[in-house]
Amino acid sequence: MKLHLLIISLLFTSFSLSAKTAGPVKVLENYIYLDGGGGIHGLSYNLKNGTSNGQLGSTFNLGFCYSYNHDWALKVGLGLQSYTSQAILNGADSIKSIDADVKPQEYMYRVKYANLIEDQNALLLDLPVGVQYRKVLHPKFTLQASSGLIFSIPLSTSFKTSSGQISSSGYYSQTKAVLDDVRDQGFGNYTESFSGKLALYPSLSLFFDLGVLYHLNEKADFYLGTYGNYGVTDLQKAQNKFLFQPANGPKTIYNGSFASTETNRVNSFSFGVKAGVYIGFEPPKPSHRAAPAKGGRGPKRSANRR
Repeated sequence: MKLHLLIISLLFTSFSLSAKTAGPVKVLENYIYLDGGGGIHGLSYNLKNGTSNGQLGSTFNLGFCYSYNHDWALKVGLGLQSYTSQAILNGADSIKSIDADVKPQEYMYRVKYANLIEDQNALLLDLPVGVQYRKVLHPKFTLQASSGLIFSIPLSTSFKTSSGQISSSGYYSQTKAVLDDVRDQGFGNYTESFSGKLALYPSLSLFFDLGVLYHLNEKADFYLGTYGNYGVTDLQKAQNKFLFQPANGPKTIYNGSFASTETNRVNSFSFGVKAGVYIGFEPPKPSHRAAPAKGGRGPKRSANRR
């Protein structure tokens, strides 16, 4: 809702300013931009025992464009992007473990996941660098496209299970016994919520923007367009843990999908619509002061001696 109100406010302000401008105008050469938007922002990965999908997210950006000719410009900035993904786990897994309560003996720890939903959230700080191309379509409209790289740094991350069930049991091959209802040893049905932090690396992404600038006045343009990016490096700090880890005693450990063997690679992706305002300015030009005259009347001649 806040994002919708921001876009509506930008539109209202933009067209109010444009009412004061008429006729052919000068295209902004260098400018600072401020934009925001939203769309599908997710963390892309494959699950061994389930499926995943991206959810809604948002973007906010502040930056600077410097034109080195009429069509091309260098674009740098600073931004924030939120990412949300949801994993739905169904399936079974097992791992060998050691029961050390009385005397050490090996058993098979088995886990089943039934419609277990895990939500993952991440907020990344973006540092984009790219090139931008502009084509004037009309005195009021300019087509704009930009592409480049984004270096992203995780600022905050989290995961939380919201529904579903985990069933764990232990199979002891020596006695052919199966323990599935001994919570004191970590065997039973679990429906409570588990939460924690995602372990993510900084990442590198490709980005692409395409939109239209609407000329408001000599110093400002309104921008409306689409955006997209895709991570080319792996975000996941692989830890290869068991998702629902057995523990000595009643406490079991839910490590989260990203820290477990359920996933082996995580990439960020986003696409959506954004709007913003571009404020033009002229970079400072070096001053050219006239060099002071050296000796106002020229060199004096020495008097001739007789």
